[in-house]
Amino acid sequence: MGSVGGAVRPPPPTPPPCVDAAWADLSIPSGAPAAASGTSAVVYRARWCPPPQPSLPASGGDGGGGGGGGVSAAITPIDVAVRRPRITSAEALERFGSEVALRAALPPTRILFDALHVERRRPPPATVLSLLSHIGSGVEHLHRAGLVHRDLKTANVLLADAGRSVAVVADLDLLAPAGAVRVGRASGRGPSAGRLSHMVGTLAYMPPEVLTGAAAHGPPGDVYAWGVVANETAAAAVPYVDARMDVAALHTVLETRFNEVALRGAIVRDGLRPRLAVGMPAPLGALITAAWAADAAARPTMATVMAVLGSLGGGGGAGAPGPAWALPSLAEGESHWGDADDAGARKLAALRLADGSAAAAPPEEVASVAAATAWTTAWAAREGSSANPPWFIGTPPEDTPGGSPPAADAYTPTLTAGVAATPGDRGADRMEDRHVLLTPAVDRPYLLAAVLDGHGGDGCADYVATRLDAAVATGGGVVRAAGGAGTDAPPGARLGAALAALDARFRATHPADPSGATVVAALLTPPASLAVANVGDSRAVLYRSVAAAAAAGVPAVVPLSRDHVATDAAEAAAVAARGGTVTAGRVNGVLAVSRALGDAGVKPAAAADAEVVTTRLGPADEFLVLASDGLWDVVGVAEVARLVRTTVRVAGMAARRLAALAVDRGCGDNVTVVVVYLTPVSTCMTLEE
Repeated sequence: MGSVGGAVRPPPPTPPPCVDAAWADLSIPSGAPAAASGTSAVVYRARWCPPPQPSLPASGGDGGGGGGGGVSAAITPIDVAVRRPRITSAEALERFGSEVALRAALPPTRILFDALHVERRRPPPATVLSLLSHIGSGVEHLHRAGLVHRDLKTANVLLADAGRSVAVVADLDLLAPAGAVRVGRASGRGPSAGRLSHMVGTLAYMPPEVLTGAAAHGPPGDVYAWGVVANETAAAAVPYVDARMDVAALHTVLETRFNEVALRGAIVRDGLRPRLAVGMPAPLGALITAAWAADAAARPTMATVMAVLGSLGGGGGAGAPGPAWALPSLAEGESHWGDADDAGARKLAALRLADGSAAAAPPEEVASVAAATAWTTAWAAREGSSANPPWFIGTPPEDTPGGSPPAADAYTPTLTAGVAATPGDRGADRMEDRHVLLTPAVDRPYLLAAVLDGHGGDGCADYVATRLDAAVATGGGVVRAAGGAGTDAPPGARLGAALAALDARFRATHPADPSGATVVAALLTPPASLAVANVGDSRAVLYRSVAAAAAAGVPAVVPLSRDHVATDAAEAAAVAARGGTVTAGRVNGVLAVSRALGDAGVKPAAAADAEVVTTRLGPADEFLVLASDGLWDVVGVAEVARLVRTTVRVAGMAARRLAALAVDRGCGDNVTVVVVYLTPVSTCMTLEE
């Protein structure tokens, strides 16, 4: 986890269609920033109009002689990435020409990284062995020619056949003769001038000897990278995605996932490696482990790697026999390697109970939809689609903070969001917080932010965080349920139903997992509607400009949630009504919060009943803060306002400052903070009394 920042801009308008375009119609918007920039190339986003289709015969007419003529169909422009190489030497130019020739000779291809992680497809065992053999064969060919690749990774591997079992090693920008790479700084005037010449490639795939500068990248370095790529392909998981630091890093950046410096140190100092793929045969696991050995001399050569793969059945293509694998079942949203495009199928699966077309739906889906329906029905009966709890002191959803109804040109806030998270003094192995921060995009016209504070393990918090956006998009899978918690339902209904559905689904699919989580989530939909759902004791607070609030006669600080704790009289009564007890301030003598997701052992006494607040934002609203109780236990609401206002207007930096203060005050808990600015910001600080 780390910080997310930057102003959120509305999605770009749909471009006009191309008509009679030519191959050369490729345009990079004037002044457009680079999408990515490296030592060897710059990548831009661009639009390309493909060549026009053959003219269609003109319809109508009497046909009497003449004519011909046709109608050219409009052509929709395609979003593409344009890679402009940085060519600073004749050698670089020669490499570029070789790569162009290689790519031109290939049929239409996919990138292995995209197939694994973007499309979320898991290759079957025989295909894994085939891919690893093709990749190994390519690297071995380079080594026999006296060359090293130096940047082997799944993003540089192409899938060259329809069955996606044939891999081609590409991206030869960093190709170099073995033994010619020296440890030191690059000279000359090119983009690498002054850099460590041996420190090239991608950190997660770089061997320890290169990271420390003990040796330059040689053939053993490619073997190391092959080991990381092999495990990534077998696990269908990004390397180190689950790795966390051993201690809280609270120097400049507060993160629970590794930043580059921490990851480099853990690889070199602690021998950290990616988690081995579950279920792979022991001989393959041993080969991968040997490939990423810390001692370069202890790694097998690529010739040895190929010999072992051949004995495992990896040389005979996707259909070759191989050893038994004990693969886990597909994760939610994951599909088989050979499946057709499953995006539509996944959406249908989420909605299939809407019209009763799936009588044999999985039990977890039945449970989640039933929970979402029950929550929606109860919420509609208790509060209605626009009413708020009696304790809420903010602006009603149909009004603006000044009290007047929204006009046709309703106010739209300018959003900038950032997040910071740290395990604090509990240590990285006890980091149970999770967060969600998704800003508006072409296919997501809303901002979704959530903080989940796990307890008894991180299973529940992690499960909900990775599925919350999809659940909100479908209102928990309920389309025509009472209260209408489907895609056209009010934001508050969608948010609450999504949390109810995820709680039920997690408990149905993880019956042996005792973990639970509190959650506070905010959904900001255009033009200025804000819904906040809370389960437990994390909090959300809306802060207004002090001067503007005073002038309008409205509160400057607006709580958007209240703590659901067993010591609260109303909550204790609700626990008793659900058949539970409160002993020593805990539900059933176990749980301090009276509402939570998960916690199967304390259900139904500790309910997953989200309390929802809806409001309409206005020009006086300055920023929104969501945080776990690790912050609020030691930093007051007013002090949060002062700290945010006296921090440079970068949302991620404000969040990090709050998290750092909480740890410095010895909160003893995980801390996660989300800050969302609601007005235009700049890096100039202003002080407000």
